[in-house]
Amino acid sequence: MQIAQLMTARPQKRARAGQSSQCSIGSHSLGTHRLALIRQTLESGFDMQRSNTQKQFHDSFLNACCRFLFSDDTNAPDFTDIMQANGWDDLRQQVLCMTPRRFGKTTAVSMYVAAIAWHVPSEQAIFSTGRRASSKLLEQVLGLLRKLPGADDRIVKANQEMIWISHPGGKLAKISSYPSCAKTLRGVGGHIIYMEEAAFMDLAVFYEVIVPLLEVRLNGFFLLLTGCSD
Repeated sequence: MQIAQLMTARPQKRARAGQSSQCSIGSHSLGTHRLALIRQTLESGFDMQRSNTQKQFHDSFLNACCRFLFSDDTNAPDFTDIMQANGWDDLRQQVLCMTPRRFGKTTAVSMYVAAIAWHVPSEQAIFSTGRRASSKLLEQVLGLLRKLPGADDRIVKANQEMIWISHPGGKLAKISSYPSCAKTLRGVGGHIIYMEEAAFMDLAVFYEVIVPLLEVRLNGFFLLLTGCSD
């Protein structure tokens, strides 16, 4: 498989479903404000230079989370205007990233998880192949969060399984990282779901944990991340 094919993070254009709304985006839109803050943090908040591929990943992730980011707007968002403003052809709730090893995928995911938690009260669930991979990814997220100003005051809980970030009004952003074990994962969920190295996970995790979430959590956003050999 050609590297150029592997670098394609954004889905191909498809027919756009009809959208209706009652207002246009503007400075009053909480969703627009969230998008701007998240993009700013990804670009310069972590003091890291992103590759073009990582930027594509992040743009696709924001596209997949768009409905969630605008879900707290007072007025119904105009998703047609939002897509035009962000250069998106459509909105998709699932993203599949396939890259060679050492391609920056895990770092890109960690940056995105940290940026979302920092700016949006939310619940994010990360599924990994094992406990070691699970705790390692969460450590990377925590390290990125601590680069942001005021992190020590806002991080209210941090261990090998979860990170909690405080938000105004007593709200929280919760990040949970789980090893791949279907028997112990039933009932878990979140607004954004990540499957790290999904190709190497037990299929039972997908069918017994993820599929029920897709059926019950109609407003869920699922980012499926998998790696492949060189």
